[in-house]
Parts: sequence; structure tokens; C-alpha cells
Amino acid sequence: MSTLSQTIARLALSSVVLLMGLAPRAGFATEHFVDINSPGPSAPYTNWATAATNIQDAVDASAPGDVVWVTNGTYSMGGRTAPQSLQMTAVVIDRAITVQSVNGPWATYIAGQRATAGPVRCAYLTNGAVLSGFTLKNGSTTNNGDFLRDQSGGGVLCESSSAIISNCVITANAAAGNGGGIVSGTLYNCIITVNSASEGGGTASSTVYNSVFNGNEAAWGGGANGGSLSNCSLIGNTA
Repeated sequence: MSTLSQTIARLALSSVVLLMGLAPRAGFATEHFVDINSPGPSAPYTNWATAATNIQDAVDASAPGDVVWVTNGTYSMGGRTAPQSLQMTAVVIDRAITVQSVNGPWATYIAGQRATAGPVRCAYLTNGAVLSGFTLKNGSTTNNGDFLRDQSGGGVLCESSSAIISNCVITANAAAGNGGGIVSGTLYNCIITVNSASEGGGTASSTVYNSVFNGNEAAWGGGANGGSLSNCSLIGNTA
């Protein structure tokens, strides 16, 4: 088994343990559900029969502390501009909730849009929000406007290190500014691969644990720029 394959397998096992800790406990949260093929979406989407067809609708129906469960599919519709930004974002998590996939990043995708057809970032997370078990792909930012909120974070823009990303694959995203994959936030057990930016091809100003950086590129900091990395593998990043 290759070094990268071994590391990915290790991350998958670690993620099971982490996700058990993030799982909602009965009586502590309202659960909302998302199924792209839902036959009868109806707010507040509190069972699979009335599940929302896009993640944003379920987020908007939630309150702090709630959990949004998302089943298999590629989700790219239903977003808006991120707070204090002109940058369109596929999923705006603007409250302290957990958005969790049912079957992990190999089955559940949040897709942005590369700049050639109008830039769309994959996700925004506010303070205290958690996003777990997704592949975030093909996001991008504009090359004008506010450097942080409009030009940075092609895959994900986090408000601070209290925003948590776990068990995610962040891939093929691009930013005109910093953080092709992600800006800020705290990452656990993620794969950050083939993202690009001016600074921090994979991450910028992020705190990252037990993750793989592979094939990212930037003018400065091919894998990461700023922040901190702990127990991570960096393979084939260029700057």
C-alpha cells in the first residue's frame, strides 16, 4: 500500500472516532434532513419524508445547536452571498449548527463553480459551526472586492478557528487571494488536494490536525500558509 493510501486509511479510522464525538445526542438538538431526491420537501424538514432538497434550506430552518443530516448526492444549489461579502457561496452556515453527511465524503459532495462560468465558493462557516463528512470541490473566488471575504477561501471561508471541518475532502478549488482550499477554521482528519491560490494553496491561517496535503500549489506556501499543522502529511505541494 502506498504512503498516501496508508495515510488516507488512517484518517478514515480516526474520523470514525471523531464523528462519534460529534454525533447529536437525543434531547439536545433538533434534527433536520436533506435529500436531493426528496419527494415532498416541507419546512422545517425534521424527517426524511419531508427532507429539504438542498442544504441551504435546512440550514435556514435550523437554530443554534441543531444538526442537519445530508444524504448522498452532489449539492450545488440553494446558496447565497457569504456575510459581509459579494462572493456567492453554495452553502452558507451562518449559525452554530452541525451539518453532517450520512455516508461520508465519498458519497456526499458540495460543489462550487470555477471562475470560468462565474465563481462560487463551496461553503462559509460562522463561529461554532461544524461541517463533517463532505467532499468540497470546484469552488472558486472572484479576483476583486474584499481580499479576505471575496477573494480568499475558494473551497471554504471560516469566520475563525472555532469553525470546525472534519472528515472532509477539499479538492480542486481555487482562490485569487489566500487559501485555495480553505481560510481559517480548525480541520480534523481531512484530505486537502489539488487546490490553488496566490498564498496557501491548500490552507491559509488554519489549524490542521491529522490531515493530508497533496498536490496543492501557490506562489507562497504550496500546501499551507500561516496557521499550524499537527501530525499531517505533505506530499507533492509546490510554490
